[in-house]
Amino acid sequence: MSKKIWISGSRGYVGSYLVPYLRQSGYEVKGISNSKSNDSSIITTDFSDRSQIKELLEEHGAPETFIHLGWKNVYEVNDESHIGSNVSNSINLIDELYDFGTKRIMVVGTVSEYGGKEGALRENENDEEPENNYVRGKLSVAKYGLKAASELDCVYIHIRLFNTYGSGQSNNSLINQLFANSLTNEPMNLSPCTQYRDYIHVSEAIEGIERLSSVTQSGVVNLGSGSFIKLKDFVKLFWKELGADPSRLVFGAHEIPSYEQNQPKQFSDQTKIESLIGWSPKLSIKEGVKLTVQQWKNNTDARF
Repeated sequence: MSKKIWISGSRGYVGSYLVPYLRQSGYEVKGISNSKSNDSSIITTDFSDRSQIKELLEEHGAPETFIHLGWKNVYEVNDESHIGSNVSNSINLIDELYDFGTKRIMVVGTVSEYGGKEGALRENENDEEPENNYVRGKLSVAKYGLKAASELDCVYIHIRLFNTYGSGQSNNSLINQLFANSLTNEPMNLSPCTQYRDYIHVSEAIEGIERLSSVTQSGVVNLGSGSFIKLKDFVKLFWKELGADPSRLVFGAHEIPSYEQNQPKQFSDQTKIESLIGWSPKLSIKEGVKLTVQQWKNNTDARF
């Protein structure tokens, strides 16, 4: 009998890769959405209304595992929804799912929960003074979920996902801007790109999430590559793989966003994830960039 998994945020970037990957791996998967969808494979309910969540669970039966990717306004880091509806909706789901018999809830958080800490980031650390509402909301949900799971003898896994990349991102993403500009003769205007980031290819992020769905102990766990790269070098790798003229890259044409200024050199400490599931990403950054460009050029990716 296949393992039953429900996913919120199944139409988002990571979710759109995760759903087909899990189905191909033999799982019975349902997408759960807080907004209406024309996709017949996605069930719609109002996460703010516990009675609707109960009706959904009564009709379909509780999944063994619930993966919570859904989170609104992620690019507006100080939006009030991050400490309002995003948190209350998550708590509603956690409470009702555990009440109906779900044994494992996985919530995908963010590297930003570490704040300005430098170097290898360990899971027993977090941002003691969150710099924005997005981080406050994610930390609040993690605290609530871990406490609820402990009291109910269930499992709550809070995944601190580092920076995912790959083909098929939104049109305003840096990678898609590079793709679009490479087809022109116009300058590619960028910030100084002096930030450092730990990048993980989306194909490996979803593999890590799937493997973590078998973990039987609660806790926070990193999901990153375990190394970092300067954003400028990341851009140059893409530009070279695209075969574009390097003289068209204009670094410093505009400022780094205020919330990314003075960003420390951070990367995922891999000790915990390796001990839990015996796994760590294998793709080098060069291999991931090459794969991403190939998929873009061939108009293919792993979702379809």
